Amino acid sequence: MGLKIDFAATTADGKLKNTGTDAVLAEPDLGLFALATGQPKGAEPGAPSSAQIFLDTLRTHVDEITAALAAQKGAWGQLGKVFGLVFHQASQAIHAEFGGRVPDTSATILMIHGGRGAVTHVGRTRAYAIRGGEVARLTEEHVDKEDTAEQGEMTHLAVKATGVGAQSLGQEKALEVGGVLFKLKPDTRIVLISQGIAGIVRGERLSGLSRGQPELEDYAAAIVRAASERQMIADNTALVVGISDDAEAATRPDHSATLASEAPTMSDAVAEAPAPPPPAEKPLPLSTPRSPAAAESLAALFDGMSPEQQDKLQRAGSEVTMAAREFLFRKGETAKRCYVVQTGMLEAVGAQGVAAAFGPGDLVGEQAFARNGERLAHVTATGKVSLLGFRVDRLEALFQSDPELAAHFYRNALRMLIRP
Repeated sequence: MGLKIDFAATTADGKLKNTGTDAVLAEPDLGLFALATGQPKGAEPGAPSSAQIFLDTLRTHVDEITAALAAQKGAWGQLGKVFGLVFHQASQAIHAEFGGRVPDTSATILMIHGGRGAVTHVGRTRAYAIRGGEVARLTEEHVDKEDTAEQGEMTHLAVKATGVGAQSLGQEKALEVGGVLFKLKPDTRIVLISQGIAGIVRGERLSGLSRGQPELEDYAAAIVRAASERQMIADNTALVVGISDDAEAATRPDHSATLASEAPTMSDAVAEAPAPPPPAEKPLPLSTPRSPAAAESLAALFDGMSPEQQDKLQRAGSEVTMAAREFLFRKGETAKRCYVVQTGMLEAVGAQGVAAAFGPGDLVGEQAFARNGERLAHVTATGKVSLLGFRVDRLEALFQSDPELAAHFYRNALRMLIRP
């Protein structure tokens, strides 16, 4: 029997971008997840965020992380050294970028492999483990004394988290990196929350929200909503990783990965660097404003639908943003989602080179409508791209309740596929 990893991430943008911007990294094939909160440099549009600097630094060490996972002995110790180096280098890079104005930047890394998980962090981002109504906080700052009631360990945690003090990335002095190593069991959710949520939505509230939200996407959105009701200035982000049974060890689906739950050590060798995962998705609320270009790109999909049906379909989708050269999916993967390009361009790359190009209004990934369909090519972004993605199982559930919407959708999808 194995364990399966699924994840969802949701962000509510703050009204003041200089008070805390969030960035998320999700590499499910590697078992690597990270969440950072930082600030942009000045007020210039597109200015680098200290949170993004941290994640960019983490990305440069993927090869070392892969090598550590392949180690027969001492893998967790090697990973600890790599993550310590990441925090140190990122802190120095943030200090160099921002000069004397040290931004309040914090970050948390979650690593999952071989039936175990590890959390390392600095600052006020937080991580929790939730299982069977129990909740344990995996990060500790030592400055939030009122939170001591949250520190109770769950039975499946092996080591209690160490504190890191009141500090943040970007300082000249050396950092003390906190960490915890624990065993994984099915039906566990690990929640990483940004600095905007920390202190507002705490352990017991997270546990209560989890019981009412069986879907990870809905749970992440519920956490963000709960925080946004009280804190609307800074970004609010929740990254939820779900651990469940995978008895059949099925073919790895989009946005998921499998790992052995029985191995007590890191003996599973990693033969090669894993493929980059699809980008993280953000569930779209009904009121999300769209640019004219993005709205126009969905006109063909919404053709003939009532405003209410368009709203239903939009709520069933998730926004996906990509940077240049990122993979939307790779050839041979099991297809679970289809996408509509809103802005930007994608390329399908086969054995003979570029096989097709997709632009605004195009439907991508229709293989998902075939049961156990497989991706036929690698699809990558040529530049910055935004898409509206749909999980086909969710669409099917929606269509059962509204057959007329289903008829409009399939008719429009066919037209989008066969148009010149």
